[in-house]
Amino acid sequence: MSLRGFFDWGVARVEAFFAEPEPNAAGRMGWFRIVFALLYLWHLSLFDASLLAGIPAEGREEMLVLAPFPDAWSVEAFRWLERAMVAALVLLLVGWRARWMCGVLLVLGILREAWPSSVAIENSNVFITLHIPFFMMVAGRWDDTHSLTAWLRRRRGEPTVSPTEDAWPWFLGARVLLVVLAALFTSSPIFKGFLDGTWLERPDLLANLMLIRNVKAATLGLPVNPFAPWIASHPWFYQPMQIGVLLFEGLFFVALFGRTWRNAFLATALVFHSFNALFLVVSFTPVLAVYAAFVDWEALWRRVRPAGGVPIPDLPPTVAIGLAWAAALALALTWHAGVGAVFSLGGWIDWHRPFYALLPLAAVVAAVQTVRLARGARSWIA
Repeated sequence: MSLRGFFDWGVARVEAFFAEPEPNAAGRMGWFRIVFALLYLWHLSLFDASLLAGIPAEGREEMLVLAPFPDAWSVEAFRWLERAMVAALVLLLVGWRARWMCGVLLVLGILREAWPSSVAIENSNVFITLHIPFFMMVAGRWDDTHSLTAWLRRRRGEPTVSPTEDAWPWFLGARVLLVVLAALFTSSPIFKGFLDGTWLERPDLLANLMLIRNVKAATLGLPVNPFAPWIASHPWFYQPMQIGVLLFEGLFFVALFGRTWRNAFLATALVFHSFNALFLVVSFTPVLAVYAAFVDWEALWRRVRPAGGVPIPDLPPTVAIGLAWAAALALALTWHAGVGAVFSLGGWIDWHRPFYALLPLAAVVAAVQTVRLARGARSWIA
């Protein structure tokens, strides 16, 4: 194959990846907007940023984004920042001016996360605060269905989008997110195996990590890994596991080869994340928001929705918009008075507990996807 031929083949593959139809694309992205807003509200409920009020400059990571702002913010400054984010999330949830709300969340989310976070490849908060709002603002059409925007269009007699629409523009944002996720996964073995080198130079690294992390789990009051001592004493078990981690991460780009491969890799990645969270106390919980983009929420909704659908009150448009704003302001103003804690059940649903339910579920899905991949079949959740 000539160089020009190889280039044309690569361009065709990229075009095919982004332009391939996706079942229920419009409907599932409308539901993803709702799921993302709820996940973001849960994320905000886990940590009150006002606890950082008065922190000296030397006590935090120096972040360029904070340069124009005072070193010490007041409690109310932090709380008004979070209140604005809560209001934007409620309006995003109901689907009013979604692109504008994404822009608000992008700016305020970066500002909020800059105080307690540092710039690092393992900082998974960037998925929920940066990647998703940015790509959905630029390429997302996730308020065309299941939204106040779609309802207002129907009221005006304008054409609306069917939730079963499968054209690629409605899924473009999700596919860009997949490229970002694949790039981060695939680059991880480069750091682990070559730039840092410890994963190849230390064949007992994973075994020792399990033992060390057991100590950390105990100090945090988390369940310890009962298998760690046995694994650490059996090199024939932990050494292939350590190499397997590098292979899985390095081959994640295969998820870009089609929906069947994508679903198999994403389900396996959820098992991988769950294992890390439960046995190594290494959690990337915010990244779960990206995986939510690839669940066919529309198909699930059609399985459980009431016969005839959900009745919608025939309200004047100004009343409907006013109610959305009233709900946004009410939740924002009461967020720090205890309402926010509802989203995490008072902190009980923390960064760790979701993985207890996710691990068996992801293991079953991964097994099903692997079997279907072997048979060359497409999955219904694709």
